[in-house]
Amino acid sequence: MVKTLIFETDTPEYALVMVGAFKADPIGDIGKALALPSLRGDARFATHALQVENKAALHAIFRERFAGNSTAYWISRLEEQDLLCSPVRSLAEALADEQTAINGMLLECDGHFERVRVVGSPIHLEEAEVSIRIPPATLGQHTAEVLAEIAAPPMKAAS
Repeated sequence: MVKTLIFETDTPEYALVMVGAFKADPIGDIGKALALPSLRGDARFATHALQVENKAALHAIFRERFAGNSTAYWISRLEEQDLLCSPVRSLAEALADEQTAINGMLLECDGHFERVRVVGSPIHLEEAEVSIRIPPATLGQHTAEVLAEIAAPPMKAAS
């Protein structure tokens, strides 16, 4: 997607990801958010095909603009235009986020040796609850069965 990329801001430890698709006028909305009203009228970006052709120039404009303010500032501006965006976070930050718990994204079960936490499915269906039916396999637990299934000679499992 031409309008989707990770951009650095003046907040050194954070960048942001912006998804400008799924909008009737993404260039116009992004232009409003970035206070670049001329973006909509720029002939290089008049159609999706031209945006693809001139992607490097478009991204250069975005990069220069995003570098001029904080991630929080730009997230606020992009959200005002109903553009999908998010700060880029470390795995630890994403797992600790309140929304991760609200969305049921972490599941726990008893493993073979200890309690195990795994990332759940981002898709939730009313009639099909996401759950862990069996614990994750241990290292080498199914090697013999897999090799037998593909008719390979058995290998000695590493210990």
